Amino acid sequence: MALRTKFNPLGVNNLPYKIGQVLWAADGSSAPTQWFDLPQGIYEISAVGAGGTGLSGLNMYAVTGYAGGGSGGFAICNVKIPKGKYLFFPGATNVRDAGVLAEDGTAMFIAYNGTNATSSGNLVTPVNAGAGGGVLNPSKFEIVQSKHWTGGNNGSYNLGSAAAGGASVDPYSGYGKGADCPGDPTTGFIKLIYLGRY
Repeated sequence: MALRTKFNPLGVNNLPYKIGQVLWAADGSSAPTQWFDLPQGIYEISAVGAGGTGLSGLNMYAVTGYAGGGSGGFAICNVKIPKGKYLFFPGATNVRDAGVLAEDGTAMFIAYNGTNATSSGNLVTPVNAGAGGGVLNPSKFEIVQSKHWTGGNNGSYNLGSAAAGGASVDPYSGYGKGADCPGDPTTGFIKLIYLGRY
């Protein structure tokens, strides 16, 4: 039974969600985007961008260069979210960043994807490794607590042998790893948890 207080005189627990309730958790392979009409509150957002792809190419001596993709940036923060409609996206293959947009398109919270390896145009080193993704700084949401905030790792380059992609910086699930070359990247991930009012 809820207690009667100055702010809750009838003793009615009228929170929109249970505290600690996971409202959405998805990786980029399971769902591309999701709209939420959120009440004002404090939420935990965790997001990691997808990893970049690798690439190989022959140099002028007919030796293959291999380059790995960069890994995605990663952040977990408790933030104040004003009432409104927001688009959440989990770092899929088409929209590879993971984060939140406001209804007007403003980027509110973004963990950027690792970049793809690219052709260099250089006759000796024909490909460049991908770079690690960053995190939107500052977040447009007011941050109550920043629990984890880090950019991704760069991919590596090797001439004549396979190259490693950037290691994932997601310490929990390993999302957002850059592709080894040869190999495939891993998708991004996002989770939204309700923590209460402000």
